[in-house]
Amino acid sequence: MRWCAFEWGGEGTMDRQWMADSIKFSGTMGWLQLRDGVQRGNSGWSSGLEIGYSGVGNSVCDENVEFLHPGVMLEASFPFADGSVAAWGRRICKMGSWRGAKATRVDEDHFPLLQFPDEIIEKVIGFLTNPVDRNSTSLVCTRLKAIEGESRETVLISNCYAIQPGTLKSRFPNAKSITIKGKPRIVDFSLIPHAEVWGAYATPWVDLLKEHYRPIRHLKMKRMTISDSDIKRFVSACGYSLERLEFEKCSGFSTTGLQYIAGACRNLVVLNLSEADILQGDAPYWMTSLVNTASSLRVLDLYLTEVEDVEQSVLERLAKQCHTLRLCDALKINHVLPVVTAACETVRHLGIGLSFQNGDSPNQIAEALGRCKELEGISAVWDPDEVSAMMLMPVAARLKTLDLTYALLEQPELTDLLGACVNLEDLQCTDVIRDRGLLEVGTCCKKLRSLVVQQDAAGFVTQNGLTAVAKGCFLLEKIIIYAADMTNEALETLATNCPNLSDIRICLVQKSWSWKETPH
Repeated sequence: MRWCAFEWGGEGTMDRQWMADSIKFSGTMGWLQLRDGVQRGNSGWSSGLEIGYSGVGNSVCDENVEFLHPGVMLEASFPFADGSVAAWGRRICKMGSWRGAKATRVDEDHFPLLQFPDEIIEKVIGFLTNPVDRNSTSLVCTRLKAIEGESRETVLISNCYAIQPGTLKSRFPNAKSITIKGKPRIVDFSLIPHAEVWGAYATPWVDLLKEHYRPIRHLKMKRMTISDSDIKRFVSACGYSLERLEFEKCSGFSTTGLQYIAGACRNLVVLNLSEADILQGDAPYWMTSLVNTASSLRVLDLYLTEVEDVEQSVLERLAKQCHTLRLCDALKINHVLPVVTAACETVRHLGIGLSFQNGDSPNQIAEALGRCKELEGISAVWDPDEVSAMMLMPVAARLKTLDLTYALLEQPELTDLLGACVNLEDLQCTDVIRDRGLLEVGTCCKKLRSLVVQQDAAGFVTQNGLTAVAKGCFLLEKIIIYAADMTNEALETLATNCPNLSDIRICLVQKSWSWKETPH
């Protein structure tokens, strides 16, 4: 039970003590949650557990609040003078003050944690693994902010223009895992004109990392513009300690930069270049150097890139040592059977072109896939042939991840394959799946947690398919779907049957179909 004294302005004043657990502000409405007492708003007194105050502009920020005892939880959204709302998220007001409100500082004797040395507090904060909790801790007081910042090893910068690179150094001087995001996601849909000159240059961040962050274990950049010289300078300084390097959807570099990575990053475990715009430089055979130097490599992701000129023997060596191996469609594999055979002991996710035109027997490929003991994920590009889908049947029941976004399979092969994936948790496909395929998903894929249905000119899905998924996949947490039709009833079914759903994106697209294509 915590005692707090509050003095509210506005229409009249109030000076009374309550046992309070939290204060909340939302928009231009603020209220105080109470364990006991009465409620008073602008309209007068009434019984209840909350006290309300509404205002316009900055009036909420004019309140004076004095904490007689620390430990009050605050969830706040403070309004600006123009009426807009600035979300401050969750804050723990143990000591100090917040914007627009005045608080009396409490002596450390009233806050036992702050009586310990910094080393002990750092150990306590180390048990906080949730970034939200760590952010809340840093807002308690200046001392906890400094300790939390110095002890944090994982940092996410959601917008490379949100802060100056120097702020990263001063706020988190000991970070070992850094993620920096550049261009907004809408550039993937060509919604920003001249996105290629939008910016998001990695150079100032590379300069900072090169000078102040050695050693660094993990660097991820997403939708950033990276040059070969950036890569060379970074790996020359940090490559010896680097274990994970991810340039997801980045551009501006070539195979020359990848050669620098292959030569300097000998302890590399993860190399993720998925959907990166890789230019052809002076080192077309950089993967040969990579497999020779990075003996600890376990994840290689070249999904939707333009990497070419890789020797068959190199692919077999990569398949033998990698847990995740996702290659690109541009990489033409003459014989896929030796690659699958080499991967049978270690691979967990395989993404190679499974095609009847590979020159190997489909039955032999199917048998080789069946011998892959750890295989639980597939992503590949196939020819529209029934035999191509049948190659996956020996492992379909074990698959947890299946990416059919760029597959050319159609009904009924697609439906038959999905009907066998009884342990599937993550499915990505296009609306070629149609409502009939989604009905099969709802019937057979009871463990599904993530469903992404992209748009394709040859297909469509409606509320009927969404309803079928909602009635069968109760564990669903994420759904992204491009639908030709949707109803409130389907959305209500989804909300009722999928309580864990936290990420939902439904886009209505204009599609026309004949009477023969009317969804069932």
